[in-house]
This record gives sequence, C-alpha cells and structure tokens, in this order.
Amino acid sequence: MRGDLIVGIKGHLARIRKHDGFEVWRKRVRGRSPVAATMEGDKIFAYAKGHLYALSVTTGAVLWENHLPNLGFGPCVIANAGQDVGIAVQSISIDQTTLVVTALGGLLTIVVSLQEAS
Repeated sequence: MRGDLIVGIKGHLARIRKHDGFEVWRKRVRGRSPVAATMEGDKIFAYAKGHLYALSVTTGAVLWENHLPNLGFGPCVIANAGQDVGIAVQSISIDQTTLVVTALGGLLTIVVSLQEAS
C-alpha cells in the first residue's frame, strides 16, 4: 500500500499505484458525488451520501457501513487519530499567482499565493 493513492470520485473509491498508475481495485459506494476518505493502518474510512464506510486497503472490501441516522447527506470532513483530514473538494482553480480550493458546499475556501516571498 505504501506509495499508493486512494481516489474518491463519482461514488467510487479506487486504489491507484503511484509509480505506474495501475488501478489495484475499485469499489462502488453510494451517490454520484466526490467521496471523502482517510486512511488509518489497514483501513480506509470513507463518507458518501450519508453513509460512513470502513474498507480494506488491500482488497477494497467493505468491512462495515454506518447509515449515520438523522445526520442527513451534507458535505463531510473525516479526521483520524493522527488528524489527517479527508475533504470532498468541489473545485480547484489555479492561475499564475494563486491556487483556490473550494469544498464543503462552499463553506470552506482555501487560497494559496504562489508568489515567492521576497
């Protein structure tokens, strides 16, 4: 798993090898929107359309699913014990001087200046 990526897009999670781009596995979860995910040890924790999942990093098999009753279907931030955070990103724009990332239904916007400090 070291050196691989977990991609959450259009209701799917996929494990991709970074060194050659090979898709190791793909798993369909709920919805058709981006999937927020974080990894801890041998598990991936992911949120999609009101459901929280634990999946095996090795196989992509669903280990458990929580329907999160009464919480709705809004954007979700997932943080593990090490505080790595997974956020479903809405849009990314970049020009010569600025990178702008929008997430959480527009509630979070990150702006990064790409100009060198003098």
